Amino acid sequence: MAEIKSDVLYDLYYNKELSLDGISKKLNISVWKVLDLMDRYKIERRGSHSRPKVVGIKKEQIVNTYNNSRTIKEAADKINIPKNTFRTYMRKFNITVKTQKDRALMCALISKEKLERLYVQEKMSAITIAKKYNVHYLKIYPLMKLYNIKKRTNAEALKLAYKNNVRVSDNGGNTQRNKNFFISKDELVYLYSKLTIVQIAKKLDTSAVLIRRWLEKYNIQVHKRNGKNNSNWKGGVMYDQGRKLIYYPSHPNPDFLQRYVYEYRLIMEKYIGRFLTKDEVIHHKDEDVTNNKIENLQLCKNQSEHVKIHRR
Repeated sequence: MAEIKSDVLYDLYYNKELSLDGISKKLNISVWKVLDLMDRYKIERRGSHSRPKVVGIKKEQIVNTYNNSRTIKEAADKINIPKNTFRTYMRKFNITVKTQKDRALMCALISKEKLERLYVQEKMSAITIAKKYNVHYLKIYPLMKLYNIKKRTNAEALKLAYKNNVRVSDNGGNTQRNKNFFISKDELVYLYSKLTIVQIAKKLDTSAVLIRRWLEKYNIQVHKRNGKNNSNWKGGVMYDQGRKLIYYPSHPNPDFLQRYVYEYRLIMEKYIGRFLTKDEVIHHKDEDVTNNKIENLQLCKNQSEHVKIHRR
């Protein structure tokens, strides 16, 4: 049996629109053989709905449309056919898909000289260049690869941002320049003696990162603002499932975060005149953990004794 060529199979399936069963009867082969040949020749199957017949499309039209388009979808939309159909015609006419280099050339809005001047000499970032030409910043990197422009390392980018006083946000897309910002050492020392870094940044309408950089520039030691000196201080009180915790960093046996102690333990310690050990447990007689009156508290030697009380 003579070998069935791809052009013959393609013509029967797409141009003459025969079904798989019709092709198998015409070529006197099984349906499974037809499917195997289609997989071998990479002929895509039609969808569940009949594909509209495209008439009069020639190789020159496909070539010209594709060369003047950035993507296959854009080219398919220009001649009003599905993307997969356009791919099929490309395979039929042996048209190769554009490489990344070709696509970069199609998208190029900047010459090599301009890109080198902006990125290398003027030290602009890819995001800033993209905003300048109103394109997405990911289109700049293929151009740099095409022009053999070496991309900066992360360390170099951070060093450049620090030098230019640029604050980069978490999403990496937006930048805020503070080139014109200046504060004298005396003013910064005075403000820092009264306010936190965040409060200074809000007062001067800038970022906390920039204020911290000016502190480092003037060799001003950054304070460790713990406890009452912290901007988030809320009186040293926390709650754990209704149990009140008091800020007590010097306590020998803290209960939470190495700085907080349960209020009922402090009340019992004041009553007996000593610190409680880690094994000692406080029992609430009415089983209300928010009632920390000394009459409602009972000292247990350990957790075992506490459990026995609850089992009575």
